[in-house]
Amino acid sequence: MAKDIQIAFREDPEIRRKAAAIVRSMGLDLSAALRMFLRQVVRTRTIPFRMESGFTLEGEKALMGAIREHEEDREAGRVKTFDSAKELFDDLERGRKG
Repeated sequence: MAKDIQIAFREDPEIRRKAAAIVRSMGLDLSAALRMFLRQVVRTRTIPFRMESGFTLEGEKALMGAIREHEEDREAGRVKTFDSAKELFDDLERGRKG
């Protein structure tokens, strides 16, 4: 049987306190919860929770589609461009009056 090793890492004290309270309410201590996490990583060969950057795959696909659509519209001359904010607002004003 392999010897146990000790792992140390830095964490914000407030995060540690909150996490310890949550796992304690589940009948665990923080060390047991971290051991469970590591075993789950090994067992599934994945991170056992969803990691997000704010974008989902579907959201990213929709964004890329909108960008492509805009590029097509620009190339086809269906998009107005302006060299300044003043030009933009002047055009908007003409549109209201016209």
